Amino acid sequence: MALVAMTKPQPIRAASSVLVWRQFHGQAEVLCGKRNPNMAFAGGQIVFPGGRLERGDAQTKSATALSPKTRKLLAYESRHSPEGLAQAGLRELMEETGLVVGQHLAQGSDMRLRGDFACLDFLSRAITPPRNTRRYDARFFALPIDAVTDRITAVEHHEFVALDYRPISELLEDKLMPPTRLALLQLADHLKGQLVPKMLKGPKNIFPIDL
Repeated sequence: MALVAMTKPQPIRAASSVLVWRQFHGQAEVLCGKRNPNMAFAGGQIVFPGGRLERGDAQTKSATALSPKTRKLLAYESRHSPEGLAQAGLRELMEETGLVVGQHLAQGSDMRLRGDFACLDFLSRAITPPRNTRRYDARFFALPIDAVTDRITAVEHHEFVALDYRPISELLEDKLMPPTRLALLQLADHLKGQLVPKMLKGPKNIFPIDL
């Protein structure tokens, strides 16, 4: 009788990504880059600034509060603090790009941030399929470039091969991971005032988040 290898279920890590957008020469652009090919997860893929929720994120005080709608969307079927998820996104944005949204508090070599949560709009959520070796439960936020309050030296710039603003319409013609494509489509709808928050489970199972 053939033996079937049993694999241990991979833990799902909470994460947040921020889509910084701007209007440039009459079209909407978003800050994105190619992830370093040497990275274990999504190497060489087009991604937005972001990363995992860290232990201290939920305890960090913010400069402003989340909007009630964004807070409810972040709390939907989640055991994580909505404020922690928002802080993770803005902290990772600062660490990877040097863009500060809120108050940057330098404490020696540490980079601390009191995030301006009121500037964040929830776009989508994506959960990595079970077959993947690394699994994430990622939230995607929209953030206008006007919300950036300061620019500092990025400390995790090595994670990107290239980081720049690109037109949304141009990006959608590239080969993208399903969560990335959904977030871009959601951003386009958000800018038109037609956003319906959505969740992606697996590569194709997309459904609206009904509060």
